Amino acid sequence: MAVSILLFLGAGCVALPFGKQAVEYEAEALDLPLGSSFDLSQGISAWGIGGAPLVKHVTVEEHQAGKYAVLSWAMDVKRETEASKSAREYAMTHAPVGEDVKIPEPVLEGVSEKGVVSSHSLDNAERILLPTYWPEGEIDVSESSNSLLWLSKAQYDELATTRASHIQLGLFDSTLKGVIDFSDSAKSALDRLQGKIAEQPTSNKDFTKLTASGNFGSAVIQLNGTDVKVKTLEASNAFAHYSILANPDNPIILKVTMLPWALGPQMFFSLTELKEVLGYSITSVYQPSENPLEHPVPDNASGQ
Repeated sequence: MAVSILLFLGAGCVALPFGKQAVEYEAEALDLPLGSSFDLSQGISAWGIGGAPLVKHVTVEEHQAGKYAVLSWAMDVKRETEASKSAREYAMTHAPVGEDVKIPEPVLEGVSEKGVVSSHSLDNAERILLPTYWPEGEIDVSESSNSLLWLSKAQYDELATTRASHIQLGLFDSTLKGVIDFSDSAKSALDRLQGKIAEQPTSNKDFTKLTASGNFGSAVIQLNGTDVKVKTLEASNAFAHYSILANPDNPIILKVTMLPWALGPQMFFSLTELKEVLGYSITSVYQPSENPLEHPVPDNASGQ
């Protein structure tokens, strides 16, 4: 199962239907003014795995490029009812030894999760907060140097000019650090058994370093219902691959693909755990009164 998922994730951007082509669109024209909205698929469903897509519908309530952003979001999900939880727990805890246990199937109900996330740290933030971890209710993540879904201006400028920067994943950092420590400890023990010289301790490793590809990439999204292809910066570290809109005023991260195979086989204990770390993909954007055909990429400026 793990191997098939890895092969699928390595396939890159989702292909358009046969014979359909996206309009090349200037990345610098793709901004997110007040009233814009976008849809993002998160977890396994972002790549069409595991049933119906899990989609967050996000509305831009406030946004000043490189300064601040306020996003409201809503997502329809299925949750187990409290009565179902109680019945299943009772069945599991009231079964004497030697008797067959019949656990009821979970009963699910549709609910809508909602929230508002904001940050005033888009100029110098150091981390993003994966949509999986957006809590319901209102939260301002500025104090934790969090830029939500954007690279900060400092990160983008550094990545675009030097091909290197640093990024963290907020609440997920401690998990990642623990996994790489475990993997390195196991490798070090194996090296010693084989008479090899162990590598430098993990504490000296910079697991936040982000390295950009030497060439621009591209991503296909729907813009006001039209499939468009925009130029991107493609960058990776040990934990994830990032597709970043090549727009210094709106360096939104269009896609984050977590790389669980880089973290070791312990990340494949269950599809539920895998789903929580596979990132997200922005699939469509709506800009009020914007016509995608007004900003085609000139033939000599595609950057490809």
